[in-house]
Amino acid sequence: LSHVIEAEPDADELLAFLKNLDDALSPLLATASIGPLNALLRRLAMLRRREQEAGSFRAGPLADFIRHLGVASRLQVLARAVNEDWNDELKGELFTFISLQAAENISELMEFLGQLFPEEPRRVVLDALVLLSGRSSVPFAQALQSPNPRLVADAVRALGIIGDRLTLDQAVAAFSRPEAAVRLQVLDTLKALQSPRIHEMVLDALKDDDGGVRLAALMSIRAIYVFTHD
Repeated sequence: LSHVIEAEPDADELLAFLKNLDDALSPLLATASIGPLNALLRRLAMLRRREQEAGSFRAGPLADFIRHLGVASRLQVLARAVNEDWNDELKGELFTFISLQAAENISELMEFLGQLFPEEPRRVVLDALVLLSGRSSVPFAQALQSPNPRLVADAVRALGIIGDRLTLDQAVAAFSRPEAAVRLQVLDTLKALQSPRIHEMVLDALKDDDGGVRLAALMSIRAIYVFTHD
């Protein structure tokens, strides 16, 4: 298919071909059968970069084709399939699929992350999004304001991976969320940072209503003590 696209000399014919190809690929998303899709996407992503550098008319349609695979409606279908039938064999393929998406679709991809329920695919997608964003903290800092607690917890974890100290300080505010899972993630991510604000947060966590959060706070205090007395 990629060779056919590369050899097509007519812009209108290329658009028609890509439209038919897009329609044919939709069932793969509905069943999370993204291995064959990735095989094509890898080649098309390389072809798009080469055609863009050459100033070819193919670059624009190829970019639009890849971008359309990551629109909200398509990702919602994929999220449903992942939630219903997740298995470990999908980890590599899911990471590759997200990594090959258009960076312009980062907002839609963040929404996709928030639609996933199992922890493992969320971690896979999160790692791929950190890569796709070029380790930018912006989309994850924005996600801290989401009403979706899973997305907030994942955003805090991503900020820990990126290591942007300024944005991590902002993540302390997420500790006021009512969901224990979010507070646990904040503690786990920020426990190694040394600042009066974070120390105060850890001390407050010792009085948390959730036993898991209180235990995490104790462990955080131990980590702080070890760090400051090493």
